Amino acid sequence: SHHTAAIRDINFGKDSTDLLLTGSDDRQAIVWQYALGAGKAEQKLRTFALPHDREVKVARFASQAVGEVALTVSGKDVRLWTDSTSTARRGHNDWAIDVDVSDDGIYIASAGADGTANVFVAANMAPVARLRGHRAGVQRALFLPASHDVLTASLDGTVRLWSVRPPTGLLTSRAKWELGVAFDPAGQRALVCGEADEQRQCAVHDLNHRDAKPLLLTTLTGGGPMSSPIWSSDGSLLLAHRSDRGAAQRVLAR
Repeated sequence: SHHTAAIRDINFGKDSTDLLLTGSDDRQAIVWQYALGAGKAEQKLRTFALPHDREVKVARFASQAVGEVALTVSGKDVRLWTDSTSTARRGHNDWAIDVDVSDDGIYIASAGADGTANVFVAANMAPVARLRGHRAGVQRALFLPASHDVLTASLDGTVRLWSVRPPTGLLTSRAKWELGVAFDPAGQRALVCGEADEQRQCAVHDLNHRDAKPLLLTTLTGGGPMSSPIWSSDGSLLLAHRSDRGAAQRVLAR
């Protein structure tokens, strides 16, 4: 044994039975890589230690394009390890309790004593959603099979099912900054304003043909960043606020 204190969790690899991951009160997780001989009598063993500053309560593997990665729960943090030194972390406001990975390996869900469950993108730990509603610590966060829906169990005596729908990219920006957006009355077009080139700070996007090039609009009174766009009630006129002059400017008529 390479641990010097109690082992809290142990799991096989997601895609391989030649990998084990253990978490311990000795403030480390260990990846165990072993190969059985042809007669299953001889073993070759390699280990990789993942150091932590607190006890490791949970240690699990997740599958990604780069191969197996390790997930650990220690203190208030959930950590994702691609090797023994490269780690990304996300935290709760109180102790982190549990972690799970969706079947397709895209999302991670964590449970915390702060009464929340968090959903992250597994590839980079970018936050997707914070699930609030429990009145006490969440002890378990579990993805349903073949789904991104999350089941949580709490010390408040309830179990909840959350339908998680991560945001998707709607439009590709051509601006340095986007400062405002508005939909036309029919919900078919989006007016997006910000700071782009000198005279064409706003663009109209056709939401039914998102791959089409947007209609770039020329302001009537010079350049400058535009914000706070609005449509007229019949969708024929547009207004936007020119940030460097403090006055509304018409950017398109009909």
